[in-house]
Amino acid sequence: MVLDCPAFAATLWKKALEGKCKLYADGFSSIMVAAYLESPDSRVKDLAKAELQPLIDGGILKPQEHKAEEEKSAMECSSDDSSELSDTDIADYAKKAYTDLKSGKLVARFGTDRFRCPFCPGKKQEYRYSDLLNHAIGLSASNHAAKVKANHQALANHLKTDHADAATSSSMPVRHKLRH
Repeated sequence: MVLDCPAFAATLWKKALEGKCKLYADGFSSIMVAAYLESPDSRVKDLAKAELQPLIDGGILKPQEHKAEEEKSAMECSSDDSSELSDTDIADYAKKAYTDLKSGKLVARFGTDRFRCPFCPGKKQEYRYSDLLNHAIGLSASNHAAKVKANHQALANHLKTDHADAATSSSMPVRHKLRH
């Protein structure tokens, strides 16, 4: 939302973040705070730059870290790399990807019912829980490169283990017509 909607970004900044970014510069929230500097809208960048630049200079906030990891993952996702890993290597690779997901280095969940695949950032960007789980399971069992399969195996495990609460809460609301 910060990147897609400048009006929302400005309101969020003024009401919730301004003057408090140091609190949010660590952990999962750092991705959202850093998104202000990655916004294509210069007004959004200007809102945050004075407060966020000292955090970047001090090493507290690293806005490009998750972006570089996502770009690397995107290349691996679309790769036709024929070099296969052994079963042990695949398990180790999946374990590392799961650790990155669990720690927040890679992010799959945004809000209560919005998800995305951090390994396929150039593809569909918003999923419901069940759709992303199906995506992850499908690619983990596909004929893609071993790293792609391992990454998606880790994502499926992460969704089932760490976001199981969304399995029941991610259904889209049904709108009913009012009768007059």
